Amino acid sequence: MTAFQPLPLPLEWELYVDLFAGIGGASDGGASVYRHPDIAINHNPTAIAIHRANHPNTKHFITDVFEVDPVEATGGQPVGILWASPDCRHFSKAKGGKPVNRKIRSLAWVVIQWAQATRPRMIFLENVEEFQDWGPLGEDHKPIKSERGRTFKAFIAALGEGLPADHPDFDDILQAIGKHVTAADLMRGMGYKVEWQVRVAANAGTPTIRKRLFLIARRDGEPILWTKPKFHQNPGKGQQGWRPVWECIDFSNLGKSIIDDRLVANSNRRVAKGFWKHVVETDKPFIVPLEDGSLAPYLTEFANTSSQRTGRPGADRRLRASGLHPADAESPRAEDIDGVPRGLHHRPRPVRRPGDRRAAVERNLGGRPDQGHRQCRLPPGPGRPDRVERRQADQALPRPGSLSREIT
Repeated sequence: MTAFQPLPLPLEWELYVDLFAGIGGASDGGASVYRHPDIAINHNPTAIAIHRANHPNTKHFITDVFEVDPVEATGGQPVGILWASPDCRHFSKAKGGKPVNRKIRSLAWVVIQWAQATRPRMIFLENVEEFQDWGPLGEDHKPIKSERGRTFKAFIAALGEGLPADHPDFDDILQAIGKHVTAADLMRGMGYKVEWQVRVAANAGTPTIRKRLFLIARRDGEPILWTKPKFHQNPGKGQQGWRPVWECIDFSNLGKSIIDDRLVANSNRRVAKGFWKHVVETDKPFIVPLEDGSLAPYLTEFANTSSQRTGRPGADRRLRASGLHPADAESPRAEDIDGVPRGLHHRPRPVRRPGDRRAAVERNLGGRPDQGHRQCRLPPGPGRPDRVERRQADQALPRPGSLSREIT
């Protein structure tokens, strides 16, 4: 037996804290490369229940993030990593031109509170790229365009070398931060070296082109390191290209059509408008050959956005899966329909269009598309048919999702 015995208390254990933990997406990522978080905070009981199921040894707080005292929550132990993913809804362009909530946009200030109270060695923040545009709101509760980015710059200054006392938002920022931070603390700053980048998930090997802003702050004197892209949109020699979405989609599961009586009138109008624009009135209709030899229009999306996206330049090159966000898929340009679209492994069967294009549509859809309900002929077989057996390359069906077009 040696004279030295390990201490029963983890006095040298640096804590890993996940603010705005949600159901645990960021925590899962942290666990895959580091370990499970020690502390997770979220106001939603259901989210915390899911988080607890996946991270049972984490200490959970079901409350507003500003109501948690950082010193009490950590018990005075040092914090190695503080991860924060504040609510992005009132920064995202998906919000459109609607008024935004000042309180929700101020949630990120809790990071300054934790920085002052616990001095984390490293701070990570993740949000939509529009977080960089964080600025004051006007009387109409909409961001003032001329002051875009003013609050974001103040946030960086507070984390770094300090915010000037004459900053126009100084008092509001101090009030938003709340306890643990005085005016002198805010002017002095938290002393972190701060860097941020907008990263594309596809560059890391995930089949989606979603962009997110990542901010890293350190106060331990070590350099901030950013991983280099492993996959590339335009790969050079010896580089790997972006992964297509069909790698992670089970095409044998046809699911259930969204085109039924439950759709509201505006959604039905979008379907009709997209069909008319991209199938009927185009020189190269966007249709897919079915295994019984008939043709059918290929609809890909219902987008939950405030503006229609029918016919945007370049929009046909990506499939937007807005609901589940499985990723972005390869889709052809109009001139590629009769050829081999980029990223497609099989040559699709040529679409035969004898005579007038409108006649071809009428023949396959059972009449003129503007004369009431039309029904496309679908592949035989009830329910969810098994995956179609592979044919010869020159007769193979195109991969579903490869011949697709964004129409909403």
